[in-house]
Amino acid sequence: MLNRLSLENLIEISRHQAFSTAVKAVEICLDHLTDEPNTAYIATTYLGDMLAHGGEGGGAVEGRQNLEEEDQTSEKSGLEEDELILDRRAYDELLKDQKFMMGSGLATAYLVQAFSALSSTESVVVNNTSRPWGAAAQRRLTGLFPTNTMDDDYDSMEYVEWAIPAILSAIAASKMSLRRLDICPGWITTAISPDMLAFSKACQRYLQDLPASLTSLALVMSPASRMGKNDRWTSDFLGFMALFPDIQRLELTFAPRDENKRLSHIAQMLRLRNLQYFSIDAVDCAAEDLAIFLLGHKDTLKEVDLTSIGIPGGIAGWHSLLFTIRDKLSIKVLSMDHCASGYLDVFYRDVDGDSVVQLDDFTIKTEGDWSDIIGKITLGRPMPMGHGIQPAHSAPNSSSQTLQSTTSTAPKD
Repeated sequence: MLNRLSLENLIEISRHQAFSTAVKAVEICLDHLTDEPNTAYIATTYLGDMLAHGGEGGGAVEGRQNLEEEDQTSEKSGLEEDELILDRRAYDELLKDQKFMMGSGLATAYLVQAFSALSSTESVVVNNTSRPWGAAAQRRLTGLFPTNTMDDDYDSMEYVEWAIPAILSAIAASKMSLRRLDICPGWITTAISPDMLAFSKACQRYLQDLPASLTSLALVMSPASRMGKNDRWTSDFLGFMALFPDIQRLELTFAPRDENKRLSHIAQMLRLRNLQYFSIDAVDCAAEDLAIFLLGHKDTLKEVDLTSIGIPGGIAGWHSLLFTIRDKLSIKVLSMDHCASGYLDVFYRDVDGDSVVQLDDFTIKTEGDWSDIIGKITLGRPMPMGHGIQPAHSAPNSSSQTLQSTTSTAPKD
């Protein structure tokens, strides 16, 4: 967290003889206080989770990933009345200090001090899917956990709009040898939008000093505009990406799913001169839009990962994209995971007599015959388990060098 206690503890860790060189990644969670505490949200979301983790912070919110477990936890907690008592005086004192940390620049100064001393740190992750130790500490003082939601809450969106440039400024000022940056708050519900990343010109100039070692960027973005009245999604996104002209790896995920044709808007304009790996997740787009972006990076791009991509036009649309990749790019690895066209899933399906290999999660490599592989990609529904499906390694004539299952060897239920 970016509160005083958490940042002071981070500084202590950075001063420790062993820890200062052992820390490889720093995860910054965006738990925070709002002017009016959302007791209903906190009660339903956090109390059961707190009990599930023994009353302490520090760990992924497993209940969000397992709804059945979350329901059981809620029943176990009972949402007892004494758990919901708010110490408003303590809450207001922490809120006042939070605003001071934001307005004074002290949070950034603390981060600079810590980052400068963490000599082995290669990765910084900004998210709100883990509950940090500082959140549990605040709960003991106030009676309630801080919030980490951004849904329709101006205070929370304003906090995130402050936090991201504060963190980036600290990275730039510390001269740390950062290799990877993940900005993914809002996942799994609604992510940040580019209008929350529209920094001032002064801030943009300062962030030109982000470390040259930073070669990997992962973003979880909302396809909606949230902070402003005008839809400047594309220009705001491109303005943010201009801070990272030399990245070699870009992982772009939309949450919720992009059905607003955002990719078609950025495909023609976003160019990253050193891009070697591109991953995109949760997008509905035309095959032409994706092809335009990939062709714009044909001189450098070596690996593409397509996850949950929907392309209209049936199998012809997918064949068009795949033949473009084969014929016009020098891609070494193409991975596809749960892609679709309309309501039908994309599968690699190979049949030899009674033996069937059917995969919705697979990788194509250039060592093999792309035409043969593409010809066996089709649309359909997952086959029930036990209908002649074989593991990929035992499939007859399936060319294990060119097609490998990346996760599973059978369709999912």
